[in-house]
Amino acid sequence: ATLNGGMEMDGASNVIVRNLRINAASSDARGDGIVISDSTRVWLDHLEIYDAPDGNLDITSGSDYITVSWSKFRYTGSGDHRFSTLIGSDDDDTGSYRVTFHHNWWAERVLERMPRVRFGQVHIVNNYYSSTGNDHCIRAAFRSNVRVERNFFETVSTPHEIDEDDGGPAILEAIENHYVSSLNTGGNPASRGTAFSPPYAYTAEPGPCVKALVTQGAGPR
Repeated sequence: ATLNGGMEMDGASNVIVRNLRINAASSDARGDGIVISDSTRVWLDHLEIYDAPDGNLDITSGSDYITVSWSKFRYTGSGDHRFSTLIGSDDDDTGSYRVTFHHNWWAERVLERMPRVRFGQVHIVNNYYSSTGNDHCIRAAFRSNVRVERNFFETVSTPHEIDEDDGGPAILEAIENHYVSSLNTGGNPASRGTAFSPPYAYTAEPGPCVKALVTQGAGPR
């Protein structure tokens, strides 16, 4: 099934959204494909979200305990605002933002925010990045704590960086990622400090295996 528009969760809890395509070009949900605001315990699974005027997925206003898995993010056009995934809307938007991204695919024409993180403890594990021509992929910003683990980056610029963290230093720890023709550009540090340890049990696949797993499994089923 394809939803033409956007989806907004505001003050929600215990929500599962799975097996949908979301063509967000006509979204009136703050211009996003999905926006999660002041919500907890949300699981987004096996989605394909594309062409949102603002962002394909925004997680804001202190939302907490969010999992995004086996989903694909992309754009079909060539506009300037192809920014996919935002956590924390500005530097005043405090919150825990405990978020996990696993086995997702940031695909064609995404420029940046894969994701961009403020404040959160964010675990980014076993994801695939192939958005050639991008500006940057993962950005750790104001007071964020980001664990970037065993992902596959292919022909992208700046797979992960620390930027815009003035007055609230960020942590980004890069752990056993796999890079194919990917470049760190712009002079930003790729890694700084030791990230949090996730409070759940998990087994992360080796980075080189991730492309095949994600391209075969991501998106609606």
